[in-house]
Amino acid sequence: MFVSIPQLEQAMPAGLAPKGSRFWRAVELSVNMPWFVVTVQTEERDGHLIRSLLLAHDEDLFGLIEANPEDSLLALKQILPAEPDDPISAWQSRDIVRVWRIAGHAAGIPGELIFEDASEQFSDGLGTIAGGAPRGKELVLQLPGLGDASGIGPSQEGG
Repeated sequence: MFVSIPQLEQAMPAGLAPKGSRFWRAVELSVNMPWFVVTVQTEERDGHLIRSLLLAHDEDLFGLIEANPEDSLLALKQILPAEPDDPISAWQSRDIVRVWRIAGHAAGIPGELIFEDASEQFSDGLGTIAGGAPRGKELVLQLPGLGDASGIGPSQEGG
């Protein structure tokens, strides 16, 4: 989770932000768990706007995937904390190329999503999965530029 600190709030001129928005120079991470940076393209009156969102939970990411057109999600990074046996090492980022849902897993339940990077390493909302991804998973997102099947698709990989 992201924690805002009142002393780090940044004042912004009224015309530069949506009504009710607040700005922070920094936020604190309350726990050392993976989180996501998602880059999306949105339609505005004056054209396209590129936005980056920080998401703390995979269910928020799934909601974003379901609520947006397939070509609006431009990039996805998973930010992973240091390994437990090496607490001094820095956070690491992984470029996610595919998002899978575990078959038979109910929507909205934490742990339903599996994330794959370009080197075919898999992780879930808690970190890297040793031994690869479980069988019986459904592809819910493949980011553009990765072969013929870009975007959201009904692909399945069985067991």
